[in-house]
Amino acid sequence: MGVKIVFIGASYLFNHRVFKDFVKVPELRGAELVIYDIKQEPIDIVSRVCEIIKIEMKSDIKVSGTTDRKKALQGADFVLSTFNVGVEAADKEVLAVCNKHKISYGIGDTVGPSALIRSFRNIVATMDLCAAMEKYCPNAFLINFSNPMAQITRAIQKYSKIKAVGLCHALAAGENLVARVYGAEKNEVQLFCAGVNHLTWVLETYVKGQSKTATLYKDISKYLSSRTKETPTGNADWVKIEQLQEDWKLTMELFEKYGALLVAGDKHVSEFFPYFYNESTGRGKRYGLKPFNIQKRIDDKIWSKNLLKKWVRGEELPWDMDKFSGEDAHSIIVSIISNDSHIHQVNIPNNGSISNVPAWATVEAPAIFGGYGYKNIALGKMPEHMAAIVTNLAVIHDYTVEAIVKKDRKLAVQALLLDPLLKEFDTVDQLLNDLLASQKKYLPVLK
Repeated sequence: MGVKIVFIGASYLFNHRVFKDFVKVPELRGAELVIYDIKQEPIDIVSRVCEIIKIEMKSDIKVSGTTDRKKALQGADFVLSTFNVGVEAADKEVLAVCNKHKISYGIGDTVGPSALIRSFRNIVATMDLCAAMEKYCPNAFLINFSNPMAQITRAIQKYSKIKAVGLCHALAAGENLVARVYGAEKNEVQLFCAGVNHLTWVLETYVKGQSKTATLYKDISKYLSSRTKETPTGNADWVKIEQLQEDWKLTMELFEKYGALLVAGDKHVSEFFPYFYNESTGRGKRYGLKPFNIQKRIDDKIWSKNLLKKWVRGEELPWDMDKFSGEDAHSIIVSIISNDSHIHQVNIPNNGSISNVPAWATVEAPAIFGGYGYKNIALGKMPEHMAAIVTNLAVIHDYTVEAIVKKDRKLAVQALLLDPLLKEFDTVDQLLNDLLASQKKYLPVLK
C-alpha cells in the first residue's frame, strides 16, 4: 500500500507546487494525496490542478479532497499544514491595530505584534489538528508550512506527541544567490546555517566542495554591484519571481556589521531589528523598505486563484511541471520512507545544534533524516552576538506559545515587551487589548 499524504489547507499558493515535486519522485509512486479544507471551493480547484499535473506527468498518485478531517487523517503517513486562520480578513484587522499604534513592518508574519496575534490564531488551530492526529494517525509525521513557523513548531513540539518539523523555502533564496555569485548549480552549493525562521545566519559556505566562507562577503558584494535585477520572462513560479526581485542591500549591510549572511532577503530580516521601521527612517523608507500592504497580499491571492482556475478550464497547462518547486517536503518524505540519510534545513528543537543557544529553543538548522525521523547536526558555537539575538527570539516564541496555551495575558504582554518592533512601553496593555478585540472571533479569552 502506498504512502498517504494529507494537506491541511487547500492553499492556492503551495499545494500544487509541492504536488508537482511528488509526481517526479519514484519513491512516491502509488501514493495517495488527500486535500482537506473547511471550504469546498479551494478543494475543488486545487485537487483538479493536481489531477491535471498528474495526468500530464503520467503519475499514478491518487488525488482526492474532503471537508471531513477525520476521513482525511485516518491512516495518514505524512501531514502537511498550509493554513492561516482568518486569512487576509484577519490580517487586515491586525494591520489596522498596528497602524493605530504606529507599528510598521514589511511582512508581519514572523515578528512583531502582528506575529504574536497570528501565532495565537494558528497555534489554537494547530493544537486542535495535533489532537486529531493523535487520535486518527498517531504515527504520522507533521510538516508545518504555516507561519509564524517558529512559534507554531514550538507549540507542536512542546505540547503534542506528534513528530513534527517546520519547513520554509527561505534558505533556497540564499542558495540561489550564492549559486549565481559563483556561476554554480544550486545542487553544488552547501550552506550550513543556523538561527530562527527568517533570521538564519550562514555559518559556513561551500561551492563545489570548496570553502567560500572567508570571501563570501567580498564575492557577493562584487556580484551585486554589477548586476541588474532580473525580470523573469514567460511563465514564472511566484517563488522564483520573489527570489529574483529580492533586494539584498540591507542584508549586505547587516552582513558587514554582524559578520554573516542572512538568507531570507531584506523584507524578512529587517523586521528582526529595532533600527529600520522607526519614524525617523520614514517607517523603513530610508533603507528602501516598504511597510506591509495588505491589499497587495489580497490581490496576489486573487491572482493565484484565478491562475489556477484558468488551468482548470484548460486555457493553459500548469507552469513548470518538469521543474522542482524549491520546497523540500518531497525530499524529507523520501528520506524517511527510504531510510536514506540526507540533510535538510528545518525548524526543530535546538538540542545541541547550536551549543551556545538553549537546548529547548526552536531553531532553524540542518538535521539528518531517515527512517528514525531526524537527528540534529552539531554546528558548534555561533558568534555570541548572534546567539544572543537567537536566544531572545526563542524566548519570545516560548512566551507566545505559553500565553495562548495557558490563556495568560501577562505572558502575552511579556512577549511583546521583548519584541524588537514594539514602539512604546506605556501603551503595551492597550495594544494587546486592541489586538485581542480585533481577533475575538478566533481566540479564547486571555486572563
